[in-house]
Amino acid sequence: VNAAVRAGADACERVGDGLVAAHIIARPHREVEPVLNDGTGNRAARG
Repeated sequence: VNAAVRAGADACERVGDGLVAAHIIARPHREVEPVLNDGTGNRAARG
């Protein structure tokens, strides 16, 4: 996952998109769980 985030950040920098930050949330707090849902009550796919 770290390599994918880094690759995305590098690509963003190459096109000059102005990326501010790239973070990986290893274990999100339980209050964050509803934000990670895909709108159907199911957990959204994480890559």
